[in-house]
Amino acid sequence: SYPTTAGGHHMMELDYFENHLRSLLSIPGVDKIVFIDDTFNVPPRRFKKLLKMFMKYDFEWFSFLRSQYVDDEQVQMMKDSGCQGVFLGVESANDKVLKNMNKRATRAQFIKGGNLLSKYDIPKMVAFVLGFPGETEQTLEDNKTFLLEINAEFYTLKEFYYMHNTSVHEKRETFKLTGNGNNWEHATMNSITATAHKHRMFLEIEDTIHVDPDISLWHWIYLYDHGYSLSQVQNIQRETNNIIK
Repeated sequence: SYPTTAGGHHMMELDYFENHLRSLLSIPGVDKIVFIDDTFNVPPRRFKKLLKMFMKYDFEWFSFLRSQYVDDEQVQMMKDSGCQGVFLGVESANDKVLKNMNKRATRAQFIKGGNLLSKYDIPKMVAFVLGFPGETEQTLEDNKTFLLEINAEFYTLKEFYYMHNTSVHEKRETFKLTGNGNNWEHATMNSITATAHKHRMFLEIEDTIHVDPDISLWHWIYLYDHGYSLSQVQNIQRETNNIIK
């Protein structure tokens, strides 16, 4: 629904958005914004209008992004309007697992979007969920090669968490899924094995930098806001990971 004026006339959503954007940027010291809507670029037509709006102002921004929906024009506009980085909730780079997740996206679409972001030098943080029904050691290898294919700067790993009030529970018999929360098992993997694979991937992946999933994008933005460049953030996190390893 759209907000209304006292006279009962509808204000356009984008005008409402711009009023708030202008208000935020009028606050002394505010020159960076994080958009936390996890479908920020959907629908694409609205997203392009937002990007045109951003170009009227001088600020930097980060956001969550559905990379399967971006095109060349959008990504160029993202760069030109001040985008400094995006969080990609890919969750899996294997088509079978994506289908089981009902993600309505494919590996090829994710690769296309990721490569467009690389083309315009927009850094990416890729998030994976490990162990969803259908997951195997081979599907996890697809995640590793995906990071290389899109030249991702950062990645996070988190195990599947089984909740009985989600749609996957309705398919528990199909997946032979049992358990609850962090303790689960299905036809192709269990929670203990998923954790072991997470540790293995952390040790093996070298070209992309791991960030703890509970701080993920916020860690990067916090350091950037305090004056650290992308390369400095990468070096800090790389050395942190070496200590952990």
